[in-house]
Amino acid sequence: MNNSSLDELRKVATAGYPVSPSEPPAVKVHAREILYRASQIEPDLKQELIDSIEWRLNEESAGIRNRGEKLLGKLYGELQ
Repeated sequence: MNNSSLDELRKVATAGYPVSPSEPPAVKVHAREILYRASQIEPDLKQELIDSIEWRLNEESAGIRNRGEKLLGKLYGELQ
């Protein structure tokens, strides 16, 4: 992955995810999944993704929170 692509992924990860809070839950879940998959290619994104999920977690619906907590568990496990 070139530096330009990595910079773009970092911008998305630090923004939380590329959707507004009013987007449907499926859009939010899929955006996080895309970022998670990108973090498998670029491990430097993992901590940024963790931070962005934690930042929004308390503001989300129960279903989104549940999916976020599961994704956080995977990410924490990968960082150890």
